[in-house]
Amino acid sequence: MISNKLKLNHLYINVECESSLKHKTDLLTKLEDQRESMSSAIMQLEKKHASDLASFKSLEDTSKALSSQIAACEESRSRCEADLRIEREWKSALQSKELEYKEVISRLQMKVNQHAEDAKKYEKMKSEFEKLRKKYNEDQQTLEELGIQLSMTKLQMSEMKERSKIAEEMGNGRAMASDWTPDESATNCNCCQTNFSITKRKHHCRSCGEVVCKNCSEHLLPLEDSNGVLGKPVRVCDKCWDSRVN
Repeated sequence: MISNKLKLNHLYINVECESSLKHKTDLLTKLEDQRESMSSAIMQLEKKHASDLASFKSLEDTSKALSSQIAACEESRSRCEADLRIEREWKSALQSKELEYKEVISRLQMKVNQHAEDAKKYEKMKSEFEKLRKKYNEDQQTLEELGIQLSMTKLQMSEMKERSKIAEEMGNGRAMASDWTPDESATNCNCCQTNFSITKRKHHCRSCGEVVCKNCSEHLLPLEDSNGVLGKPVRVCDKCWDSRVN
């Protein structure tokens, strides 16, 4: 009886052990399955983490690129603002210059109007001046004609005086040239060949009788008369003077 009871206990214990072993085996299997599932999940998480890291790096690179673009845009905006400020200042300066030029144009227009009035006055004065000049030329021509007539009269009087003097010298028995050149036959000086005119008068050399100008007959020499007596010094030309002196 005890032996059966022990067998039953032993059998019961074996059954419980087998049941416990089976339970533990099942539990171990479940744990293995969970471990594999967790390993798979961990691998997936690692893959996802790696993918997230790659995405993060890509986003970081994109962020850096965007930051560079933003910095470039800020720099471009600063340049645009500076250009806009310069353009506004330039526009303001141009407007000021425009006002100044308008004032200058207004003053110039006033001067142009004044010049137009002055031009009209000038034309009027020019017309009056032309009339006065014409009258002056006419008066000048009249004076010149009167001067020519007066000079001719003086020349005639001078020639008459010289002829009278020559006649007086001949009447006093002074030595005179035997070959006397008439005034009307001489047109130029016998010494310098200068043409006679109103201002270039004729003179006779008392020695040779030729007609010469005043510049060529400034010397005086005493000449012998028909009796060989020296008379008073009389006008002689440069040629006769040189021949006598030399």
